[in-house]
Amino acid sequence: MTDKASGFQYERPIDYEDGYTGAGTAKNRSTHGVVIKSIQDPSDKKKTMMEVFMYRAKPGVYYNAHGKEVHESLAKRAGYDVERHMSERQHQVRALAAAAVISKEEGVDRGPNKHVVIEEQAGFKLVDIGLGRFWVEDESGPLTKGTTLTRELAQMVFDDCVGVTRKPSAPAKVEQKPAPAGGSGRKSTRDELGAEAS
Repeated sequence: MTDKASGFQYERPIDYEDGYTGAGTAKNRSTHGVVIKSIQDPSDKKKTMMEVFMYRAKPGVYYNAHGKEVHESLAKRAGYDVERHMSERQHQVRALAAAAVISKEEGVDRGPNKHVVIEEQAGFKLVDIGLGRFWVEDESGPLTKGTTLTRELAQMVFDDCVGVTRKPSAPAKVEQKPAPAGGSGRKSTRDELGAEAS
């Protein structure tokens, strides 16, 4: 779409939750997905100079195509209502702060899952961050730079950090039957089905 005032932008709403553009309920379209507006070349309206992205759930925060935040002036040039989005962003922050105060008064924590320290030694912590994900951290934060690990791998990293050597568990033994004489030793599926039927 082109704004009559500036003539330099168009908008492509993408609703990732519903899988394709323009689908879903009006509520989902207003709170989910990404809005993409572009700055058009003034000399050639068919040329796009830059696309500016905004997640609907994070109004007032604008990104380029590489996921880096861009200045509000570029968002304004692309056609975003920067003042309205900043007001919505401030409202979100105040609403979250009010919800935190109410939860504290009620004594109920409705926030995200808490991280659980499983093991701590020599300044290092093995932390369960939920949903089967783990990391190792020290006093400066996670050592894996945002990468989550399986429990086994996190345990190995933790052991390396604290200098502990654990005996690896023995792999399960697989019982192998000797091959019958005079053949490849492998039964075909047809042979197995015939043996089960009789």
